[in-house]
This record gives sequence, C-alpha cells and structure tokens, in this order.
Amino acid sequence: MATGGDMKSAQPAFWHIERRGNFGDVHIPKDIPTIPAMSSDAERRYYYWLARQFSGKGAVVEIGPWLGASTAYIAAGIRDSGVPARVKVFDRFLWRAGAGWESKVVERRSSGESFCEEFKANLGPLLDFVDAHETDIKEICWDSGDVELLFLDAPKRTRDISKILTTFGPTMIPGHSIMVWQDFGHFPSYAILASLSRLGNMVEPIHVIEPGSAVGFRVKEQWPSDLVSEKALDLQCWTPEQIDSVWQQWMSILPEDKKTLFLCGAAMFLYDIGHVQLAQERLRELLSRRDEKVTKKWRHLAKTNLVQRYPQLFEEFLE
Repeated sequence: MATGGDMKSAQPAFWHIERRGNFGDVHIPKDIPTIPAMSSDAERRYYYWLARQFSGKGAVVEIGPWLGASTAYIAAGIRDSGVPARVKVFDRFLWRAGAGWESKVVERRSSGESFCEEFKANLGPLLDFVDAHETDIKEICWDSGDVELLFLDAPKRTRDISKILTTFGPTMIPGHSIMVWQDFGHFPSYAILASLSRLGNMVEPIHVIEPGSAVGFRVKEQWPSDLVSEKALDLQCWTPEQIDSVWQQWMSILPEDKKTLFLCGAAMFLYDIGHVQLAQERLRELLSRRDEKVTKKWRHLAKTNLVQRYPQLFEEFLE
C-alpha cells in the first residue's frame, strides 16, 4: 500500500515523521455526513486518505466507532478506492455515562442504552460499506484472514490492548499493514503507548495527526502472542526509570508543541503505580510551564470521573 511519501495528490494535514513536515489538505467528498465525534477533523480526513488507498490485500477493521463519524470517513474511502469491501466494525454500542461523550451530543442517554441503530442511521448510504458487530472487546474473534488497515479507538486498558494485539497480530502483513491508534497522544490513555513499547522495532510510527491524538504505525513484522499477553503488559511491573525512558523515546516523534501535554501521561502512570509524590512533582513542573493546551485539557478532565481516580493530581491543577 502506498504511504504518505508515495502519494502525488494533495495530502491531509498531519505530521509525516519520515519527512518531518506537514502536508496540505486532501479533497473530502461532500456526501460524508456530519456526525458527533470525539476525533478531530484532521484525524477523520486522515482515515479517509488511508482508506482511499485500500488495496484489498487484507480487511479493514475498526474497533470503537462511537456514533460513526470516523466510520463514515473510512467507509467513504473504501468506496472511493474502487475495491469491493466493507469495514468490519466492532463495538458494544452502549452509552457510558462519565466518558466525556455528553458534551458532543444534544440528547442525553441513560448509561447502558444501546446506540447501534443510531450509529447505522448516521451513516446513511455509507452503511453499504460497513459490517457492524455488537460485541465486547474480550469477545472479538477473527477468522477472516489478513488485515490491511486496523483503526483502534476503544482499546485503552491493558486487558483490551492485549486482546487486540493478540487477536490481530497474526493478521498483520509485514511491511504493508497500518495500525492507527486514535488515543495514542491522549495522555490519560497512557497504557496504549506503554503497551506498544513492547513491540519495539516490529512497528514503525509514520504519521502523527495534528491537530489530534492519533498515530499511524506501519507493521514491519508480526509479534508473538506472549510478548503482548496481559502478564507481559502489566503496568504495575514498571519503574519510574522505565517510564521516563519510554516517554523520552516516544517524544522524539512528536511535534514540539505536543510534548508538554504528552508528559502528563507519565505523571498519571507514576500515580497509578504508587509514586504519588513523584507524580505530583512532575505535574507541578508541567503546569509551571503555563502551556495553554495543558491547562485546557486538565480543565476538561476536571469534569470527568478521572477526578476520583487522581484526586491529588487535580489538587495540583486547582491550586
């Protein structure tokens, strides 16, 4: 499959690591519906751009579509690729209160309420390019061969990340498949980048979406399942020194203005493994930089259930 450096047409606005530069805009069809989204416009354009290059050598899979905004762009890309296929979508399709979704929709739902039919209705004619499966991540089974494009939003905990990497690792086409992690740069989801560090040189980050939190990885080789087992990904086994080392490595791929925000995830990680005082010190130093992106993000998180999980960190923010 062609990557960003191979395309001759206009490109979406994202950071291309190999070139250390930004691309221009990609033409987006006007028939893609407007759907409430947690993803950025740049991220959705990136999904369309990737799916538009779909070759048919493997399937297209999305895990965690929410109300369908990202799915619509992926489905439109598949349609415009000219390759007959459907994106295989997996989700519980159940509303979860306190997840930060409320601000994106007008009508409030009850926790546990299904929105699968709403998801399908949102897609309109693009539903013809989608196969939706209502299931929990732990119940996902895959017997449909290789996967060319894997879009991941729902897996954020190590248990779920392990399940996905174990299930789809054998389906990745070395040198060809691309894995997109929607919340790689969303610092409360630090388990994603901690887990992916286990893969080492088996994956190569190639695109960092700006603005957004998604990162696209080219799969260079398949990984053994024991490398990504729940035991292997256990976050409680980490030391502060290991956290610092991995975060410094990942920061090398980021645009400069994302780095301070990114480091907040390390503070949360330290907190969760029992280094509360060190986590407070780290966050205090980050807040002292008076980075508006950091302040804005913590202000937003203060409205979520993360306040109960990290009370002493939010005390630092509120001081």
